Amino acid sequence: MHARNLFELADIDFKAINAIAIASVVPPVNYTLKTMAETYFHLTPLFIDHNTDTGLKILYEPASDVGAVSGRLVDIDGTPQIGFNVRRLPTLASLAADLLLIDHLWPGNPAAVRYYARDLDPDASADVEQPAAACLMIRADVFDRLGGFDEAFWPAWWEDVDFCRRLRTAGLRIRYVPDAVFLHQGGASVEELGTRTFERVFAANRRRYVRKHHGRVAAALVGGLGIVGAAMRGVVRAVRPAR
Repeated sequence: MHARNLFELADIDFKAINAIAIASVVPPVNYTLKTMAETYFHLTPLFIDHNTDTGLKILYEPASDVGAVSGRLVDIDGTPQIGFNVRRLPTLASLAADLLLIDHLWPGNPAAVRYYARDLDPDASADVEQPAAACLMIRADVFDRLGGFDEAFWPAWWEDVDFCRRLRTAGLRIRYVPDAVFLHQGGASVEELGTRTFERVFAANRRRYVRKHHGRVAAALVGGLGIVGAAMRGVVRAVRPAR
């Protein structure tokens, strides 16, 4: 069955999707949408195309093995958020490359290229491993069956990585659809919590993710690399000329 257009409206504010979709959807088919306001909406299985010129299109996609769908994230000026929008699931190698600043010294290292999905065509629809939850539509039946986001990752970060891993382990696909474009201004959670709290929570949830999916030994290793990496970053900040 081909995707079909459910409705099209012009000049729709992104935050208004909740009221529009709920008023326009007939149960029982629905998705859970996490917006940049970190609100979860249960919607019909769909793709959302948010464009300042054409407005909002919601399309029906009945593929039963597609558990989640992601769109293209762009900055306010339209620049695609490549490296953040879609990534592959982290490995111990990619984590080590990041923690030990190898990504900064050698951006083209194989672990970084794989993790940041730099080999993927951002203009082509594809199955992906880990799209950013800033724009992630999840089938509600799949969301409920997998137990939703793991609240142990409170207040933020790594809960979406964990969920995407569990979804793929369940044999379901995650589809990236670049024609569905969303404006995304990042950093709201960091601004709300503060840099120091962000760094502490992010590191703790990174260890929690590794422990959950790779075991306690791997988590201890990543924790140790994190300490070394933090020290290296401190040295870099100390010797970097003031601007």
